[in-house]
Amino acid sequence: MTLSQQIFLKLYLVVISSIVLVGWGINYFWQNSSDSIDELDAYKTTINLLSTKSVKEDWNSIITKYNQISKHHFSIVSLSEIHGGSLVQQLQNNNIISVDGENSQLTFYKKVEGQELVLMMQVKQEESNESSKLYWLVLFYCIVAILVYLWTRPLARDLKRLQDAASAFEKKQFESRVEVSKGSSVASLANAFNQLLDRIGQLIKDQKEMSHAISHELRTPLARIRFSLEMISKTECMETIKSKADSIREDISEIQLLVDELLNFSALDKTVALNKEKGDLSKLIESLTEKLKQNIADKEFSISLPSLSKAIYCDGYLIERAIQNLLVNAGKYAKNKVSVSLSYSEESAIILVEDDGKGIEKKYRDKIFESFFQIKSTGDHKKGFGLGLAIVKKIIDIHKGSISVETSSLNGALFKVVLPLREEN
Repeated sequence: MTLSQQIFLKLYLVVISSIVLVGWGINYFWQNSSDSIDELDAYKTTINLLSTKSVKEDWNSIITKYNQISKHHFSIVSLSEIHGGSLVQQLQNNNIISVDGENSQLTFYKKVEGQELVLMMQVKQEESNESSKLYWLVLFYCIVAILVYLWTRPLARDLKRLQDAASAFEKKQFESRVEVSKGSSVASLANAFNQLLDRIGQLIKDQKEMSHAISHELRTPLARIRFSLEMISKTECMETIKSKADSIREDISEIQLLVDELLNFSALDKTVALNKEKGDLSKLIESLTEKLKQNIADKEFSISLPSLSKAIYCDGYLIERAIQNLLVNAGKYAKNKVSVSLSYSEESAIILVEDDGKGIEKKYRDKIFESFFQIKSTGDHKKGFGLGLAIVKKIIDIHKGSISVETSSLNGALFKVVLPLREEN
């Protein structure tokens, strides 16, 4: 159910419930008010006593007499002149019937005892009675309006909080959040808004970190290029010029590689629909491992695959990149051995990639998936830009999976990837 449908349904129920309950209450109190009861009883008593007059008496003279001394109008008609089967039946049962007429006129009917005549008494209701009706009607609408206001006030308050949070964010107060109760009509909207703020805040943070990291990564090769160009301008030795030119080419290649990595990393942030289809992880892992064996001949690769493979619904291209990055990373930091295994649970595929390198300290295990983060230690040569694992993490997140790092049975690092087998709705 959409947000607009939820708000409409709640407001509809509030209005209808208010009308029914308040209307019932107002009607109950009005019908049972003492003045109305006393007046109606007096009218009924009058017509009841009058209708018991003796059959022998002249009704025309009785009616004339009572019309002269009473402020109400009496008349006598034949029972056959009364229309309406249910009305006639009630009169035959000796009941007193009251009917509301035009111009605030109330008419009472009572069959004369022993005769086929019906006594009618027309009563002009007092203005005070009309004022009483108007009072109850105004009270009814006021109570309904109050109930609707009491429902809409929290809604307006929560919407104002959303507006204030948006204004605060516009003023670069990125920590602003919307706090509403779980029962609020806009709770889902507030949660979505907070998630949006979290996402935007994280993107701003990532952008700042990436700008800093890129400037840091570019500073070294650009400095070397500048130094090489200065050396070339100050020498005529062809051997030195050739050496510095080769150095410049290497630095340019390093910059190009960084740009390519950045483009690949940025592409994962785009909200492009995944090209999901059924794939076989066993074949993919086996194929990638065989290729790496040829490229990294000095490392020993072992692979463990289940006898029965299960299909997984995923973007094959992205998953291949993620597994390849993990294998390449393991090949870089392993001393001698890299192990890859695949297993299945009821709903997930579990991929383990481990090596016999130095491993990863616990304090770094969450940070290694951040862009441009690298663990630096004395004597280590630079191995990449710190984007490989960040790309893996983004790909796994896109597939609603998870990735973690632990200590390997080979005493190095163990990367554990869990991917759902079925498509997420």
